[in-house]
Amino acid sequence: PNGVDTRYFYPASPDPAARLSKDRLTLFTLLRDDPQAGTVLAAKVLQRVKTTIPGIRIITVGNLSSHPPFDTLVEEAIPSASRREMRDIYRRSDIFVDFSMVQGFGLMGLEAMASGVAAVLSATGGAEEYASSACAVLVPPGSEDGFVDAIMDLASNPRKIADLKTEGLRTAAAFDWRKRIDGHADFFESLLSKNNEITSEHREHMLRYLFGRLLRGLMTRSSVTEAQNHLNHALESSCP
Repeated sequence: PNGVDTRYFYPASPDPAARLSKDRLTLFTLLRDDPQAGTVLAAKVLQRVKTTIPGIRIITVGNLSSHPPFDTLVEEAIPSASRREMRDIYRRSDIFVDFSMVQGFGLMGLEAMASGVAAVLSATGGAEEYASSACAVLVPPGSEDGFVDAIMDLASNPRKIADLKTEGLRTAAAFDWRKRIDGHADFFESLLSKNNEITSEHREHMLRYLFGRLLRGLMTRSSVTEAQNHLNHALESSCP
């Protein structure tokens, strides 16, 4: 399982009930030129939502953000965004929507939760590994009505948005990468310890290699040093 850096992704306000957009609801989603990303579905859903709630602010990131029909629906179209820019976008959004038809771990949903954003996610792939009805709205993949109903329900229910934010923060905390590192250390150690021919020195070398590969995909650059220190401590505790 993957994890999220909650020291990098965190809410703009400590109060989950705080509405960053005040009188305007802000929705954020990703638009990629990928059949599995649910872009056609996103176009249909956002058109219906915009018709019903003309004042909603829609922010999109991705190479299709300024293409029709999104050019007439989206208020802020961003072709690409750095990790820091993504963090800022999360923190000024009320709702994050992932329209993906197929998903790996679905890290963006977890980043949104860590940033204090109510998440509407496709009930597919890795998102179901961390998301539940308590911390997110899970919609059957490809369900146009399901996504429209979920967004409309949140738009008319600020209390539900606040509740999802609160539970989302708890979920993100449980999936903080520091805790995941400890879990991975225990898992890898349990596998390697079953082979009596592996020496303690070789086992530590293998653990460092496995975690090096893991950290490159999991960490932001600014947190690699801290992650390595945490890993060293975990290895010292698990390797005799």
